[in-house]
Amino acid sequence: MSLNPAVKHLNNDLARMNKAQAGEKKELGAQKKALASVKTDGTKEKTALAGIQSQETAIVDQFVSSNASQDPAQAAKLLGQIFSLGSKYQTTQDSFTTKIAGDKSTAAKDKKLAAKDQKSAKADHKQALKDLKPAEYHLSLKATNKDRKELGLKALKKAVRPTGIDGISTTPTMKALASQAVKTAMSMGGYNSEGLCATGVCRTVDDVMHFYPGGNGNTIGNGLLASGKFKQIHIPLADALKIPGLILSWQHTSTPEGRIYGHTAVTLGNGKESASDFVEYDTLSAAQSRSGLKIFMPIK
Repeated sequence: MSLNPAVKHLNNDLARMNKAQAGEKKELGAQKKALASVKTDGTKEKTALAGIQSQETAIVDQFVSSNASQDPAQAAKLLGQIFSLGSKYQTTQDSFTTKIAGDKSTAAKDKKLAAKDQKSAKADHKQALKDLKPAEYHLSLKATNKDRKELGLKALKKAVRPTGIDGISTTPTMKALASQAVKTAMSMGGYNSEGLCATGVCRTVDDVMHFYPGGNGNTIGNGLLASGKFKQIHIPLADALKIPGLILSWQHTSTPEGRIYGHTAVTLGNGKESASDFVEYDTLSAAQSRSGLKIFMPIK
């Protein structure tokens, strides 16, 4: 059984959100580790340099207290040790400076990546909230509350289901049309149109109601009305998309074929999608380039 498109969209949103949140957590952890290294290395540097300075001071004191003029060899030895320690001090300081600078650079990069992941997670969370309602119409209560928990929302006591709109109550036939429309679309173009919208809708009607209305996208209504099993209704498209199992029929669309044959689809009842030979995710937006809409509803 194929996953409902609305549920699939929500799952994708949540998957991206969780991945981004995990990335943010990982980068913040790496940043914390890098900053800890900066602090640790700073302490180690002070200890190491203090040790070198202590040795150097002891040798200088020895040099001053010794009779350098009477023992040139000893004086030269002490001077060599002082020079060696001075070189060691500079090398040690340079080494720690390089390491600390690298840790700071790493911490800055991790902070930048964490901020990027945080921004992405927020965007995915926002999109998931938009896609939640259409998906909830198809989810069980357990699945709904699992997704709501991920989004930081309170649990529900009962599953979300479409309610009557414009005085229209959803019938078993309408639900069956919506469900079959998705199956038909997935067996044809999936999420991409094949230019066979009327064929997809006719197959859906035939599978559920056992008659083939025929016609094109803009004439399918003739067959629906002639069957005596459908009636034309007059409601806004936005409301129609919230009701499953309605047949949409546009007279014209913006494509060359659509200007001649129009377009038809079955509403899925989630407020966004319709299906014909493919599942159209945002029918309301797509309808902006279409004209002459007629809406048909099963009588029983």
